[in-house]
Amino acid sequence: MRLKYCLAFPMLVLAFSTAMAEEAAVNVGGKLQVEIKIGTGLEQHEPTGVADSFPVSVSQLVGWTRVTGAESPVVIKHAWLFNGEEKAEIELGVKSSTFRTWSRKNIYGLTGKWKLEVKGPDGTVLASKEIEVTPEPQTPPEPSKPAETGTQQ
Repeated sequence: MRLKYCLAFPMLVLAFSTAMAEEAAVNVGGKLQVEIKIGTGLEQHEPTGVADSFPVSVSQLVGWTRVTGAESPVVIKHAWLFNGEEKAEIELGVKSSTFRTWSRKNIYGLTGKWKLEVKGPDGTVLASKEIEVTPEPQTPPEPSKPAETGTQQ
């Protein structure tokens, strides 16, 4: 009889802990505030080269996020989408009530619409930012020189 209680108690604690963790994730997710920037680099934990459009010659983008309002450590995700198709999803830990984090995405020469979605612990999209990767401007060819005419002696 004692053995049944010894086995049942840890299972009850585990079930209660899981339920509390799920509830905390929902509550925390509802209070998180997110700021997103997309750039080409980082300096002192801040994004650099921030823009809404990038030439394809930029081989890598940096998605930067500031999260405020976390009451306990949580995990968010950066989902990188290209023309509506998810190309990468990166888990990032948020370890304090105000926390900056980032991910990097190689764009592999793909021109078009890119989007960064920040997802909360429950998978809900908390914020998103769209940018455009454009082809390199075409340099017009130099005008051809008119053919020289003349006589040769």
